[in-house]
Amino acid sequence: MLREYVDDLGTRVQAHWLAIDANEKTIVLQTIARFAIDLSDSIAKVEAERDSANNAAVDLVPLVMSMDLVKMRSLTFISEVIEARKAQL
Repeated sequence: MLREYVDDLGTRVQAHWLAIDANEKTIVLQTIARFAIDLSDSIAKVEAERDSANNAAVDLVPLVMSMDLVKMRSLTFISEVIEARKAQL
């Protein structure tokens, strides 16, 4: 699955990937895995927004939830989320 993630990052990344040896590839994959685990741990700590009556703040809910974004493959995230909103970023 991590290898698919690297493939989704595009041709420049693939060119760099081919240029490094097996030991460096292992280090890169371990770094990506550690980042994903840390990101998941951090997302789990996010608290829901509440209004003054301690009800869920429905009006503040984004159209796309972070848990849905995390499940997306990188290529899909870039093409469907980032590119579509590039002008706003």
